[in-house]
Amino acid sequence: MSRLAERREAHILTRCAPHLEPGGRVTHWIRARPPGGGREGFVFLSPSRLVAYWLGGHGTFVTDLADIRSWDLSSDARGGPILRIETPTGDLRTQFPTGSDAVTTQVKKFLEAFTRSSSQTFRSPSTTGDETPLREINGITAEEKSWGRRTRRILVTLVGAALTIVGVVLAVPLVPGPGLLVAVGGVALLASEYDWAKDALNWAQDKSRGSKERLKARRRHPAD
Repeated sequence: MSRLAERREAHILTRCAPHLEPGGRVTHWIRARPPGGGREGFVFLSPSRLVAYWLGGHGTFVTDLADIRSWDLSSDARGGPILRIETPTGDLRTQFPTGSDAVTTQVKKFLEAFTRSSSQTFRSPSTTGDETPLREINGITAEEKSWGRRTRRILVTLVGAALTIVGVVLAVPLVPGPGLLVAVGGVALLASEYDWAKDALNWAQDKSRGSKERLKARRRHPAD
């Protein structure tokens, strides 16, 4: 399992590699989305740079930490804390989902690292303006799930796992049927609730796009 986790992380980190400073490396990363949803992605932190990468070709936000003019944090926002960063070239508003205690801990560690790395002025969104970054971060809690949400998660788990297993069986050689499509459908359903399934689905989509691009390249430049 640890090897699979390492491969998952390595695949995620490849998205940030082209945007790092020369010789830079990612020290922290976290899952993110714009406030209100609609897209998903990651925010990466290196010793001197912050990178927000949105999946599905929705763009990338890159800034050197030294270029940040100011930033603030809304720790009590519904759905997870919202980080806003101002730079000379543009602003970033991103939300960090806190669906579980483990994810919430990761979010806090990321924000603590960002706080240590950024020397710019922190502006509190509170009415009194007397909050400190660490106090805002310590106020972050895991999102409470309603019974309806918990029931949905159970149903998604059961149906998604069943589809994935059936798809794998159908994909076995000598057994007819659209096994691959069924398995992908099961993983896609699980991806609505589980990060590991999202990563698996994104990995498969990247591989599929890469195969299509290589096929197009061969058609444009057939071997003599």
